[in-house]
Amino acid sequence: MRKKAVGLPGVTLGEGMPKVCVPVMGADARALRAAADAARAQADLIELRLDSVSPEMDAACLRAACRTVREAARGTAILATMRTARDGGAGDADAARYEALLVMLARERLCDALDVELSVGEAAFSRIARAAHEAGVPVIGSCH
Repeated sequence: MRKKAVGLPGVTLGEGMPKVCVPVMGADARALRAAADAARAQADLIELRLDSVSPEMDAACLRAACRTVREAARGTAILATMRTARDGGAGDADAARYEALLVMLARERLCDALDVELSVGEAAFSRIARAAHEAGVPVIGSCH
């Protein structure tokens, strides 16, 4: 299988040296801002762990979190991740809510790349990936 390079703001995945991805977690804007500031100094890519912000997937709360981290990241690419209980995270495991959230994140371009759990199922994964690609947001499939 030929590897495809993916360009994100400030970094290209799939070519050159391995990249450093630093997770950012926090329950409020202040904690997220501090974590993103610290991560930015070390990271090629910041992984925003949305399950640390709103495990119940509150859209307004998660929009605000994405905007806070984007501002603090100052150009460092952001990978949005909602790790569900299904895959060892704190997020709600309801597949329909998960799909709706990830599609919203992509369509509103609240992140530079989107982590999608393979455990959501092939049909839902395909719909999420299609929506993300239509919005110009690369997808990383994850399996835990």
